[in-house]
Amino acid sequence: MHARLPVMKPLLSCLPLLLLVLLAAPHSPAAQKKQDLASKAGEGESQDKSQGKSKDKDPGGGLPPLRQENTAADAEKAAQALVEARTQAHGPEDKETLRARLQLAQVILGQDRAADAEARLQALLPVVTRVFGAEQRETLACQSALLSATAATGKNAETEAEYRSLIATAQRVLGLADALTLQARWRFSGVLYALGKRTEAEAEDRQARDLSRGSITLKERHSIDTQTAKALKLRIDKKYSDAGHAWLKLLPEQTRLLGAEHPDTLKAQVELAENVEAQGWGAEAAQRLLSVLAVQQRVLGALHPDTLGTCSILAACLRAQNRPQEALPYARRALEGCQKVFGSGHLDTRLNQQLVDSLTPGAPTPPPAAALPQDRPVATVDGVPILASDVRKMIQTGVEEFQQKHPGEAQKLEQETARLKRSALGILIDQQLLASELPRVGITVNPLLIEQDFEAMVKNSAQGDLAAFEAMLARDGLTLEKLRKARLRLINSTAMRAHLAGTIKVTDEQVRDFYEKNRSLWDSPVEVKLYSLTVPETLHQTDTATRAHVESLREKISKGASFPAVARAESKDSHAEDGGAWGWTPVTSLSPKIRAAVATMGKASISPIIEEPGLFILIGVEDRRTPPPPPFEKVKDQVAARLKNDLANEHIEKTLVRLRAAADIQRLAPAPEETDPGKKQRARDGETRL
Repeated sequence: MHARLPVMKPLLSCLPLLLLVLLAAPHSPAAQKKQDLASKAGEGESQDKSQGKSKDKDPGGGLPPLRQENTAADAEKAAQALVEARTQAHGPEDKETLRARLQLAQVILGQDRAADAEARLQALLPVVTRVFGAEQRETLACQSALLSATAATGKNAETEAEYRSLIATAQRVLGLADALTLQARWRFSGVLYALGKRTEAEAEDRQARDLSRGSITLKERHSIDTQTAKALKLRIDKKYSDAGHAWLKLLPEQTRLLGAEHPDTLKAQVELAENVEAQGWGAEAAQRLLSVLAVQQRVLGALHPDTLGTCSILAACLRAQNRPQEALPYARRALEGCQKVFGSGHLDTRLNQQLVDSLTPGAPTPPPAAALPQDRPVATVDGVPILASDVRKMIQTGVEEFQQKHPGEAQKLEQETARLKRSALGILIDQQLLASELPRVGITVNPLLIEQDFEAMVKNSAQGDLAAFEAMLARDGLTLEKLRKARLRLINSTAMRAHLAGTIKVTDEQVRDFYEKNRSLWDSPVEVKLYSLTVPETLHQTDTATRAHVESLREKISKGASFPAVARAESKDSHAEDGGAWGWTPVTSLSPKIRAAVATMGKASISPIIEEPGLFILIGVEDRRTPPPPPFEKVKDQVAARLKNDLANEHIEKTLVRLRAAADIQRLAPAPEETDPGKKQRARDGETRL
């Protein structure tokens, strides 16, 4: 048995709290206890100051973490003691008291008590806004926490538009890479996943991760990536003790550079827990996973893929310890989440269904896997085959992604499916051409990268169970070897594209000329000064009755009633206290339905009823404006990046034209999914281009 890994502090110690040194409190036993707790909590700031840490890294409005608290109860007691001490010393609306109240609400939210946190934050936000100002960090942190709590209670639809507004404000006031801005974007991605907007959610998540890594130096990024690759390689080699120690060495650096609640840091915590379990310490691993899961639910949301993945891993961990009753709720949560986010046919969904079945007494035994269908090459590129299974998989993936982006749009789905069937083989041929060209330019992809990619696929799709993963591939007509070849082709072709793009250089004159010819690309978006009135469809017994009520409110406003007064009395969103006022808001930051409504509205107008999932919304536009375009120097880097991207795409396409002409490309048989009615006629006419 390997040596047991040292126990780490619970993730609760990473909650974003600001607990400063208190003034002396009365020396009664009860007061002394509160003072001791508050003083203990205040150690966090003194430690940060002594180490020269910047508050800008913290997403909670410059709030350093609570230190050395071993339980959720201790953290809450410390935060509550600080609130009481500050209130007594400075008054209920002093800035330090308000910060302490925000910290207490965040601690409660971290304990999965979202409704309690939501109520506290709803009461706190108007006071914080008045005392600090509408666009100060503390106010934005309070708004972000409130939206997080609201979403955690299941009211995701109510937060979408407000998240868009908050993120736009945070980006403008604090910056794109500020920790508070990034945390809001991650939590918003969780909301989008919950609303079935998977494509937008993935883009939001990816952009936030890229921006967060952009805030550290290349040397620091290289250090994290190198240590991560080492830890993963050790796990692949089943050297679990060494891998665990590698994660323990990496985590403090990753926490310092990216933050304790950064999604990548949380993933590293999950990796560490899996290594702990692999050494036979299942109970400790489960406790670690529970701690990570609590943070992921608060930071990313219950339906974020990272959160669902941890639920599934935790369920499997508990099952391995013969604790099926504890495992089943987490397995069901993972299954239901995957069904909603990915659909019933997705690999993750099917694997979680198997996990639930294995934990459910009397569940039907799944039928044996069907015999692997005979595969065949449908084309060759210089003798390298493109298989029918490759084509099917590409079409299937494209269809699934389109369904997530455009749910319920049957006609568009049919058109997109037809397009994918026509283009899939051509895309795969281009991939093979670029992949074959890579060694000719002297580039070799690190084999470790390929193994990491494959390991990640097995881990994410089958909780690391290679046999289960292989069984799932068989149902799709694939084998491990075929998948490896397809992934290698994709990785090498991507590397070749990156190489070609890296050869593009542009001069300042070219950038300036591109800017002058494409000024409209850099115009600032139209802004509207708007008001909102939001009513849940459950306000009355039927949605018809609720809609009639909202229609009566619209008619009342149309006849001269004050929109702010009606919104203050009737609206249920977080702007209600301000009479529904949003201030100046970029149209591009609004949800698609609201953006479409606002596009046709003039000044001093009111929208028809806008229906979002579970909500009826009225929008009032007070004014519109178009901010002046940014000066060239301010957007020079963005212009240069856009120009390089356009030139890179042209260069890649020219390279592909050359490679297609030089290669021996043979179509051996019709691809299994191709349905182009003109294909046979073109073949008879001697057309050879693919």
